[in-house]
Amino acid sequence: MLAHIRKLSPQDRANFFKQQVQLIDTALAKVKEQTIYFSFSMGLSSGDPKEINWDTVNWNRMDIQNKAFIIPNPDTLKAAFESYATTLKAVQSFGIPHSSFELDATDDKISETGQLSTSFKQLFQGNNRLDSSEVGLLPVSQALVEIKYQLPHELDSLVIAPNAKTVKYMGYDLTIDTISPQGIELDLPLDLYYNYLGHRGETPNDKLVESNSYSAMPLYGLHPEIQKQAKSAGQLFQKFQTAAVEDAMLDRFEPQFTEAMFQGLKKLNYYQSAIEKDLKVLLGDNKNADVFDVIKKLRAYIESNEEYLGPVEQRLSISFPYPVKQFLLYFGKSNETIKAERQIPVSRTASYGYMTYLDQEAKKYGIVDSMGNVIIEPRFKELTRSSQDYFFDSSDSIDYFLNVKDKKLEPVKAGYRFERKLNADLSVFKNKKENLGVLRNGQEEIVPFKYTAIEKQGKLFVANYTLRGRETFDLYTLKGDLIETPLLSTVDMLADSSFMVRSKLHKFGVLNTSGKLVIPLEYDKIEGLKTANWVYVTKGRETFLLDYQNKRVDLPANLRYIDISRSAEGMIPFSDYDGYGFIDLNGKIVIQPQYSNITEFYRGHALVRTAKEELFLIDKNNRIFKKIVLPPSPDGSQRLDVAFSKDGTGYFTMGEIVLDKDGNVVHVSIDDLY
Repeated sequence: MLAHIRKLSPQDRANFFKQQVQLIDTALAKVKEQTIYFSFSMGLSSGDPKEINWDTVNWNRMDIQNKAFIIPNPDTLKAAFESYATTLKAVQSFGIPHSSFELDATDDKISETGQLSTSFKQLFQGNNRLDSSEVGLLPVSQALVEIKYQLPHELDSLVIAPNAKTVKYMGYDLTIDTISPQGIELDLPLDLYYNYLGHRGETPNDKLVESNSYSAMPLYGLHPEIQKQAKSAGQLFQKFQTAAVEDAMLDRFEPQFTEAMFQGLKKLNYYQSAIEKDLKVLLGDNKNADVFDVIKKLRAYIESNEEYLGPVEQRLSISFPYPVKQFLLYFGKSNETIKAERQIPVSRTASYGYMTYLDQEAKKYGIVDSMGNVIIEPRFKELTRSSQDYFFDSSDSIDYFLNVKDKKLEPVKAGYRFERKLNADLSVFKNKKENLGVLRNGQEEIVPFKYTAIEKQGKLFVANYTLRGRETFDLYTLKGDLIETPLLSTVDMLADSSFMVRSKLHKFGVLNTSGKLVIPLEYDKIEGLKTANWVYVTKGRETFLLDYQNKRVDLPANLRYIDISRSAEGMIPFSDYDGYGFIDLNGKIVIQPQYSNITEFYRGHALVRTAKEELFLIDKNNRIFKKIVLPPSPDGSQRLDVAFSKDGTGYFTMGEIVLDKDGNVVHVSIDDLY
């Protein structure tokens, strides 16, 4: 460009500079209005206006709780920042030539309270440093990152009336997309959004209320860095725009016109000539286009053109449960920057299997394992992972089974779509008639395609269909053999993995894990015990225990209540007017009713509470194993129970208090148990 300018006359140079200023200003004004965001239409009003005439409401009589917006204590925010930095980790997604990384912190109470940014300083594979520009398919194990946080010390508020059309704040003309007395949707420039802290609505009786719906979505457009450099170039042309640009003036202009400005103008030109046209095609008025498919293609296009497209604004959508007389948006000011450097662990999204990766230059997808080893070369235009062994090419709507041994993607049986994986070899598929069945490795039919739902429960497939308007069940072995039974209207898996079934004649029985009918279909009700091979049955007016050899055990007469849900380890809780006790599988009372609350037995012990509010762990002979001493509780009548963690470990619980099998208080959250 500079060589071309030097060949021009001083007057032509001036005209060239003037023309450049006009072209840049026009282009930047145009692209500012061209943004994309991913959302669906949303109503901002949270109530039906027909139900309440808000204009006639006596606001002073409404019980609305005032919720002022307050910045958390700085020491609290600093502690939250430290927890965030300590628990931060990254997940690597492979790509050629560049991998991408997504950050996540298990203790994140800080990201929405101010500006938080993280930059990668160094990547490592073991103890070896990696060149970030050449990572590609190399698995990264650790990363050195710098974390910055703008700690707000003061609040500044932006007040917007419900009838506002535009609003100015901190030198910005903010765009209001939608506004009503109960909601607002507006766009914030990113540097303003980074200082955004929260919002409130002020009701007609001067109460500050929280929103009942809030979302923030990025708007994508011409990359901010391109806009910045193009704007700088335009300002420089404007600065040197005179009646004639002599050589001496050009000598001063040349060192100020940086390579970054030149690249910014070059990319702006490419954006106008190519990117805009592509986006117009992707956002075309095809009424038959699937919205999810359009969004997917747009996301993929933005990812593959991230040099030209990036987030430029953030769209806020806020609604309130009542009409408000003004919206209040809060921003941090007098910010303090705090920093931390951390070496964080890096894992892969496919640490448990295989994943797609993108060849960014060829714009084709392939498959790698969790260590970045190529299984399938990049040759697919669009490829997504459905499960560990199945992938979907949306460009030709074909499901593939990944044959790792031969490094092949094998198309599944023609006319079938993958639904979900059941085990290593078997998966549920759907045919063109929308019926479900089971295929082995995407080819061999195991369960025929005539069902509306299929579940693998224990060692059987439970498949349901509709017969004359009523839900009906078939059972298959994992080899695909149909189990011959009368027509079944109910199939429920019991604690020992056998099945309680009900016939169309409304009679109950039990199938064992192999599908054999071990208790005939002749009972009015069956409940499963947590003890294997036993159930509690009702026949007419009689109730009794029954094992899978059809041995009947009668229970003592005049029992007030039997708690089948907490029967375990051969001990069945019951109650009468004296409290709770236990019966064994012989129908014998082994622990007399005496406790005000009990749990089931776990590892040979049950937690019990006496009438005097004492807690004990007892064994099956009612001997005290341990007295439990806890701080006084405001509600000593909290239910006693047994709950389990995901790894199967059992705990005794009382409200929020958790005890291990030996009665020791442990720091396990009740929310993590089931």
